[in-house]
Amino acid sequence: MRGRSWPVNVGGGGAGKGGTSPIVGRVVHGAAAAALRWRVALLLVPLVYVALMLVFVGWWNLEAVPVRVGVPVLKRAPPPGSVYRSPQISDAVAVAGILNATLVIPIFHFNSVWCDSRAVRIAPFSYRLAHSVPSSIQRLRCLTNYEALRFSPPIRTLAERMIDRMVKNSSSNGGKYISVHLRFEKDMVAFSCCTYDGGQQEKTEMDKARERGWRGKFNKPGRVIRPEANRRNGKCPLTPLEVGMMLRGMGFGNTTTIYVASGKIYNAQKYMAPLHQLFPLLETKETLASADELAPFKGHSSRLAALDYTVCAHSEVFVTTQGGNFPHFLMGHRRYFNGHSKTIKPDKRKLVLSFDNPNIRWDRFKHHMQEIFRHSDLKGVGLRKPGSC
Repeated sequence: MRGRSWPVNVGGGGAGKGGTSPIVGRVVHGAAAAALRWRVALLLVPLVYVALMLVFVGWWNLEAVPVRVGVPVLKRAPPPGSVYRSPQISDAVAVAGILNATLVIPIFHFNSVWCDSRAVRIAPFSYRLAHSVPSSIQRLRCLTNYEALRFSPPIRTLAERMIDRMVKNSSSNGGKYISVHLRFEKDMVAFSCCTYDGGQQEKTEMDKARERGWRGKFNKPGRVIRPEANRRNGKCPLTPLEVGMMLRGMGFGNTTTIYVASGKIYNAQKYMAPLHQLFPLLETKETLASADELAPFKGHSSRLAALDYTVCAHSEVFVTTQGGNFPHFLMGHRRYFNGHSKTIKPDKRKLVLSFDNPNIRWDRFKHHMQEIFRHSDLKGVGLRKPGSC
């Protein structure tokens, strides 16, 4: 009740009935004092953190780069140029444009991203920025992604040399070449759970690769792997031979110059030989650039991918054989600069019907491939409507 105080016996004598001992009183008093001190300390922690960050940022040599809509973007060094990070930066610029704020582009540290064993659950926070934004904001995102962000000078220099060499090698075709994004690396084959030659060696290698890359994911109790169903559903990566047969069926002759963008092909000596026979004028970054030119990029998968990305962006036709960030970003890039540049994204479910038919004749196979080519050319790439299930 108001004005009423509770008696606490802190004298030297013993506590009477209902009183509190001196020891308990001292403990309560000490706990209250400690809690007060910790509360003050906790209040000061954010202030100290902000002060230290301001001091740290003050050491950086920041350079202001104005954007056309009046939003200054601050950066210390050129963006890393990875095609996998540019959409996130574009979204950040779009948010800054909406808020009319100043955006500071961070420096990406390799070890802070790829060597971090910690995990964070991102599902509740993904896709918070709606893609149905006003046209002015969408233009800002495109401006950022395709013009403001550039690969570093060493990447651009070597990529331009490679493009010049591809054009020179394609002189019989008017300097035009096609590019193929071939996803037939060991980890890709292993993750697809598809069967190719069906031998015991392949099974052993794929089992080891799956266990090394995704510990226990494919060995969970009750999980059944159905390679045949995966292939029928178009989930298996195309082999180099299948890519070559598809392109020949679509009408590309053996004088066509092809650039293959890929990582390390699984069992390359075996699987790449048929593609070389179908298309002798086949190039990769390893054949276009010398070992000395590629030396600074070795061990940096994103930089090597940037070389592939640039050469593919300048090709007459781009062929994607598997989904992923690389082909999606590249298709958008080609559309931004060259209108709806020709991109072939075949329906692998239809391809399988022709590939796995032992009785199909070449003229019938060719007809099916040309139908797939026309559908890809006229209809483009089918995308799910926003908000649809």
